[in-house]
Formats: sequence, structure tokens, C-alpha cells
Amino acid sequence: MPKLTVKEFATNFIKPAISRQAIQSLVQRGYLNRVDGKIDTEDPKNAEWIAARQGQPLHPCAVNARTVAAIKRGEIPPPSDDTEGFDAEAVLSAAADLDFKKLTKSDIDKLHKLEGLLKIRVEREAKRGELIDRTLVRTVFGKLYQIDSNELRTLGGKLSADIAGIFGVEDVELMLKVEQKIDTEVVRILAHIKRLMDDFLVKQGTEVIG
Repeated sequence: MPKLTVKEFATNFIKPAISRQAIQSLVQRGYLNRVDGKIDTEDPKNAEWIAARQGQPLHPCAVNARTVAAIKRGEIPPPSDDTEGFDAEAVLSAAADLDFKKLTKSDIDKLHKLEGLLKIRVEREAKRGELIDRTLVRTVFGKLYQIDSNELRTLGGKLSADIAGIFGVEDVELMLKVEQKIDTEVVRILAHIKRLMDDFLVKQGTEVIG
């Protein structure tokens, strides 16, 4: 039966079995196709991944230099049975607080390999255009904010006379009050826009808009 549920595919079809979360991640990242909740083993992309998997079972802590090079060339899919089931970046972050003098050489080697695999993943995602440089985001946000500022800050002067004309008012002082009211609202809106952009940029670890 070529079409299997994610559970059937992960636990019964794939040997050694991997987690359903790993399969979900592979689908999201484009390594496997899933249609109507099922994995078609005869689908060309799925068949290619299965063939590579069967030819080279991978484990994140047992990957040699030859395998890493093959992953970089796209000849073998990246290991997923362990690295996809948990937040590997969080593991490495927590490991930074450990006393490495108390760790075994085997544990340290595993951490180095996990770090290398995560680096490969990031490089692969960057090549697929899934990652955007923080500096580029800041530049784009800055240009958008500049456009907003240039366009919105002149609204008061542009609209006050037209609004007064609609109501048949020729009083200059009233026109000025309308312009000031619009300017006040524009400044408030621009401050809100900048605050949202700055909050996002700070969370991404880059500088706020100048």
C-alpha cells in the first residue's frame, strides 16, 4: 500500500523508526510530500528521500565527515530522527552553561556534531531563501518608515484647506487648527508604527530604526 499515514510511515515503514514530529518537520521543510494527511511512498520526492534514507541510516551523534559532506551536496537528507524531535538550539544554549571539565569526551563530541548539523541546516535554509539577514530587514523597515514619515507628515497642510472648503469655511485660524489636529494624529500613528518596528528589530538582535 503506497499511501501511509504519518504514524504508519514513521514507525512501521521507516527502519529504524523515527518520530512523527520528525516526519512533520520534513514535510514542512520540503523533503517529503504529504497529500490528504498521507505519505505516498511512490511520490518521486518521497521515493528519493526513502532511497537515500535506506542507503545511509543517519544518527545525529554518529555522522562522519564523509556523510556531512554528502548532506551539504544534497546527496543525503539531513538526520532527522533526533534533531527534529526537540529544540537542538536550546540544547546547545543550555550546554554553554555546563562545566565542560565534568563532561566526557563522548558528550563533548556529540555536542560538536550537533552544532555542526545545525550549522548545515541554517546554510541549507539560507540557500533556499528561507532566511533573511537582519541588516536587510532593518534597511527595509527604515525605508518604509521614511516613506510613511514623508507622506504622512504633510497631510495636515495638504488637507486642511480642502476640508475647510468642503464646509465652506474661510477662517485661516480654523484651517490652522484642522492642520494641527491632523499633525497630532499623524505623529501618534508614526510613533506607534516605529515602536512596533523597533520592538521586532530588537527581538531579532539588531538596532532600532534611526
